[in-house]
Amino acid sequence: MIYDSQTKKSDFGMIGWALISSQLTMLFISLLISLVAAKLLHIINPLEKTWDLVEGYIVMFSAIGGAIPILVVGVKNNSLVNITEKREKAWPVQIALIFIMIMGLQMLTSVVTTPIIHFLESVFGVSFSQANEVATSYGSSISMVLYSVIIAPICEEVLYRGVLLRSLEKYGKWFAIIISALVFGLMHVNAVQLPVAFIIGLIFGYLSLKYSIGLTIILHILNNLSVEVIGRISAISQNASSLISLSVLIGGIVTIFLMIMSAGKPLLKDIRQNRTAKGVYSSFFTCKPVLAVFVYMIALTISSVLG
Repeated sequence: MIYDSQTKKSDFGMIGWALISSQLTMLFISLLISLVAAKLLHIINPLEKTWDLVEGYIVMFSAIGGAIPILVVGVKNNSLVNITEKREKAWPVQIALIFIMIMGLQMLTSVVTTPIIHFLESVFGVSFSQANEVATSYGSSISMVLYSVIIAPICEEVLYRGVLLRSLEKYGKWFAIIISALVFGLMHVNAVQLPVAFIIGLIFGYLSLKYSIGLTIILHILNNLSVEVIGRISAISQNASSLISLSVLIGGIVTIFLMIMSAGKPLLKDIRQNRTAKGVYSSFFTCKPVLAVFVYMIALTISSVLG
């Protein structure tokens, strides 16, 4: 179906404003709760050095509050109506192989981007060390672990593979997958996490439309839980962490090869059959609210390597 320019402008504008409102809401809530928490911790002397204990709750409330504007869009355009539908059944063996593939892809992406990072650091004088530390860190408190393993996966899947993906799906399956993955990658505002999150976003978008959002929530939880576990192992033994990373990389490469052999042709056929109509991408990226929020997220991502 071909949609007129006014319909596209209205739909994309609504999404753009929702993303802007989401970012501003998260910023406001984060600053407000941080200010209140800082005052309380200063008044209550025994709690002065317990900032790590409340940091996770600040992030949690900020994420939940930031989700509201996007959820409102989902209610308005009915993209949340069939969000829990199961399109195809994913068998346990498939889920296990997909998870191994996702973990392997993350390791492979890190390997590929390492020389690029070194090049950018040597030529432009930027530093990826702080961004890398944030990307590979594990929760320092129960609240941060709870956010990382439970709250973040559910919120992000509902927002990006739920509302955003389903809102854009009518303009093309792969357009929806690519844009939702790009927003998902950029919303981490971390140059190290961006390529990995974008690739995961592509996979999760495809899986959500092929199987269900329930599957991507499970995979997202498992992924974040693995990051927490590997991070803690790394803090105890770097050798054990390196061995695990190497094993995951090898297992991932083997799984990726098997996936390409079994599903490569059907995937390419799907891409050819679901090509995005001409002018959709240009209409999306020239929409002022969309352009504004992308510039904002890109600026924050760049700033992650300038500090």
